[in-house]
Amino acid sequence: MVPFARVRDLVVQPESWFELGNPNVETVCIDLAYRWPGGDNPIFTSGDDLSQSPPRLIAPSFESWFLEVLRQRGREYWFEAGFVDLGDPWVEHRRHTPTPPLPDRLRPLAARVLPLMRPGADDRSIAASFGISRGDVEAIFRHLQHRPVNLAGP
Repeated sequence: MVPFARVRDLVVQPESWFELGNPNVETVCIDLAYRWPGGDNPIFTSGDDLSQSPPRLIAPSFESWFLEVLRQRGREYWFEAGFVDLGDPWVEHRRHTPTPPLPDRLRPLAARVLPLMRPGADDRSIAASFGISRGDVEAIFRHLQHRPVNLAGP
């Protein structure tokens, strides 16, 4: 997993987020779950809590990002004053991708797992207390975190 700056409402990193590289402090990633309107799979940075830099979308496609990196001779142009990002990668991911499905057998547990869902939650103890696998806990987390906060019930 790529270490991300703290992201509100994100407990489990989406499976579609992949690291492209770490040129400096922040990791550059791609989201393979959706195509940016008018682009392709968007490129974003992981952010950094120490420098108080949030994760942000920096390009609408790998091609546009890579060509600009070449034009800039490898410089991290997205840190320059005046650079306008495309938004928050987690907000945009939730906007453009459907909520991950939750198997019927796990639906009754979702409301009971919800209060335990937080960054750093002990998935082993949650799994043991409900008699499910750690993968089941992750599936519940992925499902619940993707939904709007006010609709986070099962």
